[in-house]
Amino acid sequence: YLALAADPETMRARRTPRAEYAHPVVYLGQASPTKHRLVPMLTEVAPLGLAIYGMAWDRDERYAPLLPYWKGILPRHDIADLYSSAQVILGTTEDKQRDMGMVNNRVFEALACGAPLVTDAFPALEAMVGDTVGFIRGPGDAYRAVAHLLLNDTRRQEVSETGRRVVLERHTYDHRVEKFIPFVEGVMAAKRSANHAGGGGGSTMARDVGQVAAGHPDPRVRPDGSLRHGVRSNVPTIALLYDPAASSTDWPFAMGQLPALLQLVGPAS
Repeated sequence: YLALAADPETMRARRTPRAEYAHPVVYLGQASPTKHRLVPMLTEVAPLGLAIYGMAWDRDERYAPLLPYWKGILPRHDIADLYSSAQVILGTTEDKQRDMGMVNNRVFEALACGAPLVTDAFPALEAMVGDTVGFIRGPGDAYRAVAHLLLNDTRRQEVSETGRRVVLERHTYDHRVEKFIPFVEGVMAAKRSANHAGGGGGSTMARDVGQVAAGHPDPRVRPDGSLRHGVRSNVPTIALLYDPAASSTDWPFAMGQLPALLQLVGPAS
């Protein structure tokens, strides 16, 4: 899969913190039973000045003890303001994502904003960001890591600068595109070669869309693989397939890929 990243033009430190977001420690994310470390982590750090933003915290009684710290749903355009204003950001990872070795986009976005981050440890994350974040490996780690950062202005500044530098050097969507383009070009070249050798009719790209979207017919493609009238065959096509019945997290994941995909496609002609 294409790893997530950050858009540094959007996710960047704000010059002036916003007073309403100047919390000692913040968690941004929805309440989810598939984040099995979430409640213990938040319960640990609550006495340090916790603020929670996100959906569904009021929909399940298991989260009732944390409701006093819930500030509601954060406007999407305020994410960078929140990360720039809070002293420490907390993170956690969906169980399935952790098993896949997938790093949450919140990691890259928080670091891009220069926010000190404390989050659960797993090999893929450690390989990507090293010691630029505080890792939670067991009970008590979250409290100790957050408390240390809150009491040490110098350390907060150090990890803030290091974390942002790591993202700018390795984990922006420009970096993802640099890896994605050769892959796409290789696939397209192989398909063109196969199409030329076989003498098949219709558009190779159209057949690619039909094959990739198995069970999800593309309205631009006829059953024989040719493109319908008005669709240009020489223009690369990227199809984002979203199945709302499969997972409520698919759409945010797909949206997170758009900066890279738009740079791949280039300006509209």
